[in-house]
Amino acid sequence: MNRLDWLLSILIIAVSIKVVIMNVLTINVLINIHNNQNMPTLPQPLFSHYTLAQQWPPSACKKSHKRCTNQIPRNFTIHGLWPSNAVPLHPRNCIIPSSFDSNRVSSSQSSVIILCILLYMLLSVFCFVFTLQQIQSLVPRLSIAWPNLNGINKKFWKSQWDKHGSCSSFNQFDYFKHAIYLWSRNDLTSILQEEGITPGGSYDKQHIIDVIFNNIGVIPTLTCVGNNSLAEIHLCFDPTFAIIYMDCPSSHRQTCAMATIFFEA
Repeated sequence: MNRLDWLLSILIIAVSIKVVIMNVLTINVLINIHNNQNMPTLPQPLFSHYTLAQQWPPSACKKSHKRCTNQIPRNFTIHGLWPSNAVPLHPRNCIIPSSFDSNRVSSSQSSVIILCILLYMLLSVFCFVFTLQQIQSLVPRLSIAWPNLNGINKKFWKSQWDKHGSCSSFNQFDYFKHAIYLWSRNDLTSILQEEGITPGGSYDKQHIIDVIFNNIGVIPTLTCVGNNSLAEIHLCFDPTFAIIYMDCPSSHRQTCAMATIFFEA
């Protein structure tokens, strides 16, 4: 077994242990809920779908408090790949579990949870903490597909991994690689332009949704900023492998208040 195979084996084992630990933690939470005991929130490993959020850079730069780079991309770029739920209770920041009060659980449950958290934190240090070296080969493509419009790319990638990727079923390398794949699978900029939806114009919100539906076959979520300017387009995928498109839940946050949307130039 060469070094690469060895590293891949370690990552697979680590991810498997992570899933087991998080499910043990979840089971303990459910037990205590059933017993009407007050338990603090622990990382929730279950979610209903993945959301690929793609932002329109001119609008993102306009809403940002920070100065954008000189060359603002004129195509949709990745904001993030997020484990999501239909209701606004999404898993976040799963690297380090929330603290808890051991006095509120039985001694046996407390021991199990403490052991799981210690193992989870140990795995987090070695396997799930963001390091640029793990995705070095992806950097050229990430710089195009997933740029930080406000500064250093690494900071943006790290924040997205820590907040969202750590809650996914992917290891760090596969998380970013798969996001690039989903982004390149359907070019939203070209899809809109081929239907006459180009920057600088105003368009009916339902028309934009229909164009995406006719090309991809699912209903997206649109978000807006400022004077109803198109900010992001969200596409949703199955929660297992994030391969199969699915309609984004209607409960997703809708921020385009008016029927007419401006496409920032």
